[in-house]
Amino acid sequence: MDCRSRFRALVSGDRVDCIPLFEEETRPEVLECWYRQGLSRDIDGNRYRDYFGADRWEYIYIWLEPRPGPLSRPCDFTRIMEGYRHDVPEFLQPRYWENKAREYENRDFPLGLMGWRGILLPLLSREREWESFQEVMWALYDYPELVKSVLCSARDCFMEVVRLASRFLAFDFGIIAEPIAAPAGPVISPSMFREFALPHHRDIAACFREHGIGTVIFRSFENVGPLLPAVAESGADGLWINQCGSAIDYVQVRRQYPDFLLIGGINARVLLRDESAIEREVMRVVPPLLQAGRYLPGLDDRPRENVPFHNYAYYRRLLQEAAGTAPLQARYRDAH
Repeated sequence: MDCRSRFRALVSGDRVDCIPLFEEETRPEVLECWYRQGLSRDIDGNRYRDYFGADRWEYIYIWLEPRPGPLSRPCDFTRIMEGYRHDVPEFLQPRYWENKAREYENRDFPLGLMGWRGILLPLLSREREWESFQEVMWALYDYPELVKSVLCSARDCFMEVVRLASRFLAFDFGIIAEPIAAPAGPVISPSMFREFALPHHRDIAACFREHGIGTVIFRSFENVGPLLPAVAESGADGLWINQCGSAIDYVQVRRQYPDFLLIGGINARVLLRDESAIEREVMRVVPPLLQAGRYLPGLDDRPRENVPFHNYAYYRRLLQEAAGTAPLQARYRDAH
């Protein structure tokens, strides 16, 4: 089996010859720190996967954003709606997807497509992100119907991207992103999530499946625990929660949602501690979730510059051992 067929089999609950071990891209600045700690400079951004025993997977990030400007008056929302209805970003041009089809021709790894950026980012201006965030929070109460209309326009635009992209590429999974939480919890209540977000999640999930993308993953950050009951009703069949730390325990999530595909879930902060702490976290999370099935093990965040190279190499070795995917290689013994 290649990496792509393993992914497809695992998410379907079928047998695989070994467990895929995905990780997100390692930042160049992190590799630069590790070079100073003993990692060979031959291990660049293209070779680190082989070195650390990480399987390849990718997804295409769709960056649709509103026309810039304030959001303090009703006419401001009309400006954003008009932008989503009439502006033609590169993602809505066939040439973009023709090039992507050539780029991913004959791939042997899973490829995904983002089909939604959440209910906040389609409204926020990058030039004045914090100010527009505050304006959106007020608008949810002051102009709820206008907010819903803008989100419908954004949803239609995302769905058009899914339709166009699927003409050129066969995707293995789709992502519904909803960055809507902090460590203390979501920035809106579960009832507001059901009112403003859930209808669009259902529409996007249905659009994915209509165009042959059968695995739909809900991706978010930090403490989205109060929203998970609604997510379970959205049409998503997988969870990928980044930076969940101790707020979201995947072992407990598996008990509550036994059928969900789970991605990640290993607390990345443990890599700042000693080997015994790293081993406790890996063995606490990985073996029981693998035994339950439909689990792709990995960190809940990309390593930062303060993560020692030795600790990350030790973590990857433990992960391979826990998953039973590969024997201990000499390079890890050397790093250890």
